[in-house]
Amino acid sequence: TMKISYFERDKRQREKNFTETCGPFSYIGESFNKYLKQIECFDDYDNCDFVGICDGLEINFKYKDKKSFIHSVWETNALPLEFLKFQNKTKQKVIGLSNQVTNLWRAYGIPCETCYPGTDTDFWRPTKPKQKIFQFLHLKSSNVRSGLDLTLRAFMLAFGASQDVKLVVKDTYNSPILVQVIEKLVNQGINIEYRLGFIPRDEIRDLYSESHVCLNLSRFESFGLMLGESSACGALCITGDFSPTNEIIKSD
Repeated sequence: TMKISYFERDKRQREKNFTETCGPFSYIGESFNKYLKQIECFDDYDNCDFVGICDGLEINFKYKDKKSFIHSVWETNALPLEFLKFQNKTKQKVIGLSNQVTNLWRAYGIPCETCYPGTDTDFWRPTKPKQKIFQFLHLKSSNVRSGLDLTLRAFMLAFGASQDVKLVVKDTYNSPILVQVIEKLVNQGINIEYRLGFIPRDEIRDLYSESHVCLNLSRFESFGLMLGESSACGALCITGDFSPTNEIIKSD
């Protein structure tokens, strides 16, 4: 049986709650290792046939003399020249996190197959009752990609100062400008709750569970972990009709 492992570079990996606190790339790698163990295809790095990483930027990964692979998390519609030069030289195996990523690599003549991370429904499941007030949730860092500007505008236009609905904005990026914008909306009577800071995954699960709708008005994605996570926790997910989000959330 071929042995495969996802390499972990985060120094916190020995911490007991690492899977609760690690970043999304590490979380995906940890998830794949978990299921590789279940099908008896996992081993220590030195005993593996292939050792790879899930990453968005690094393409030149190599562990000792092992065959390597990159599980590509790439969100734009062109590949950097550095990626292509290295891959053409090493013929490193490439896997796409979604068809959007896979089709991009294939457009450059590089063999690639899709391997979705999926959703661990043993963990991602309803844990709290829905809020009495109809609650919308935005759970992305407030960068251009997140579409938070569209979310705030849409919520304001749709509901105005109604107190029968609420928008929870959970952010990890401290933006004084965003805080000012939200404060201005709140002063106009718009029912928005702003939460800043990192929270572990079990608290994210609770947020999904108590919300009625999870908003994912993202401008682009490589996969979109929150699409499956929020759906599994019983929150209706609203997202764009483009790849890869429509590979996960169907139009019906």
